[in-house]
Formats: sequence, C-alpha cells, structure tokens
Amino acid sequence: MDRSEIAKLVILNKRNYIAWTLEMKAELSFINCMKYVEGIELDFTGDKKEKSFCLLIRCLNNNTSLFVSNKIQPQQDGDGKALWELPKEEFVGSGIQAHGAAGSIL
Repeated sequence: MDRSEIAKLVILNKRNYIAWTLEMKAELSFINCMKYVEGIELDFTGDKKEKSFCLLIRCLNNNTSLFVSNKIQPQQDGDGKALWELPKEEFVGSGIQAHGAAGSIL
C-alpha cells in the first residue's frame, strides 16, 4: 500500500486536518508543486496545477471527496490550488484569522 492509499484511509476532520496538511505539504514539495498550491509561484504550463490536483484528490477520503465535488466550481476542476483551499475552509475556516492560524501551525 503506498502513502496515498494510507492517507485515503484517514477520515479527514478538524482534529486531524493539520496532520493531513503536513503530510500533503511534504508530498506536494516532493513533486515541486507546493509553491504553486500556496500561490507563491505561477504555473504557466498547467503541469503543477494538474499534478497537485491528482495528488490531493487521491489523498482525500470518500466523505471529503464528496464535499469537494459539491463545492468545487467548474473552472476550478483539475486545479490543485483550488482543491487545497476547500478542506482548509471546511476544517479551519475561511476568515483571515483562520488562515493565519493554519499558516502559523504549518
């Protein structure tokens, strides 16, 4: 069983979101997509957009995948940056304070 299969077995919630995020940051960094997902660099080829989306969607459990499929906009489909933000909004919040809290922990 590879790492994404193990991550998929975890039911993502407010209690384990930060741990999941740390693992995903490591995986996204390994495939050179973390700076794109964080909005630090642009992706002119679309390669990082697609790679990051594929990694993240594989590492979401079925409940979270269902949540994402109901929330993601058609123009965001296949975009790892958009997918990265959705669980954050659900499990941490979408306000400035919530983003600051998540960033300081990470």
